[in-house]
Amino acid sequence: MVNPKGQRSSRKGSSGVESEEAGSSEGWSPDFTNTETYPIKMPLPGLGRIMGRQTLDFAGRLIDFALTSQVRGTEGNWLDVVRVDSKHGTVHAHYFSPTGVQRQREEILRISSHQDVDRGYMWAEAMLTEQWHDNLKGW
Repeated sequence: MVNPKGQRSSRKGSSGVESEEAGSSEGWSPDFTNTETYPIKMPLPGLGRIMGRQTLDFAGRLIDFALTSQVRGTEGNWLDVVRVDSKHGTVHAHYFSPTGVQRQREEILRISSHQDVDRGYMWAEAMLTEQWHDNLKGW
């Protein structure tokens, strides 16, 4: 899959789990006053779904989001497979194990404007839906 910067994105070759702070950026600091947050819920083929949220500023611009693909566990509970969010100045993906432990974090795009958040959201939605079966196999 191509990331929002036009580069081929692959989670192979990245090892270990980075701290959340590792991707912080001084450039992007949205104002969360006067915002609206909307929930997101999309079914995925089989026993999956995407849950998340998006936060819009007073002008209706996307300033923050989180999308998580989940699979239904054997006990009927929902388990996280991949989460993509825009916290800490970057759009980044968290890859989880079946036990819920984060096994990898991949930075996708540094955020410097609303357009970067939009581009990251569109990439995240496409990646989580188009690569659902691949993400589930790697889980």
